[in-house]
This record gives sequence, structure tokens and C-alpha cells, in this order.
Amino acid sequence: MQTDLGYFETSGDHNLKVASIPLAFSLKLAVPIAFVEPYLLGGGGVYFTKLKGDEFSDASSTDFGAHAAGGVNFIFANFQVGAEARYLWITASNDIEDISIEGFQLMGTCGMRF
Repeated sequence: MQTDLGYFETSGDHNLKVASIPLAFSLKLAVPIAFVEPYLLGGGGVYFTKLKGDEFSDASSTDFGAHAAGGVNFIFANFQVGAEARYLWITASNDIEDISIEGFQLMGTCGMRF
């Protein structure tokens, strides 16, 4: 099991700007091999999102999103560092329409093992 708290920004057509703070939960399948741990994960979470653009007024929303990912961790005692590629799907809402936000994220990771 894995929990994530983060921040990301992206942009699109018509001066669309999206900023989001995700609180996500994942199930993780990892295969530890010595100090290397490749893994796959999937899950979902709540995304606190702000939208700005030419075609509508600024809007804030709280939306559900799903994700799938793969990555690798390098383990040093109780500490780990790694990299992850994640694809996410979110539908953010404003007063006028729903906006589909999806795409890849590449992340560096660090954490503690318990």
C-alpha cells in the first residue's frame, strides 16, 4: 500500500492552466531483488484542482482521479530512492463544463520503509 501527497501544474489550449494537489492511495505489487525493487501500482485519489482559462472564469473543484504506474526503488536499509512513470485520469469541473485531464507524470521518489 502507498499514499501520495503532491502538487502538479499543466497547461492546454486557450490559455488553460491547471494546478492540482493530489491525495492518492495505491495498491503496489513489488518484487524486491537484493537492493533493487521494481514495481507496478494502481489506485485513485482526491484532487484539489484550480482551473484558469480564456473560455471560463477561474474555478476550483475537488475531483476523483485514477492512476496506474510502474517504477523502481533502490533500497538502502530503511531509506529508498527511485523513479516512477505514472498515467493519470481526472475529470475536473467548473461552472460551465467538465474538463478531462490525463497524461503521464515522471517522478523522482524518496521515502522511508517500515
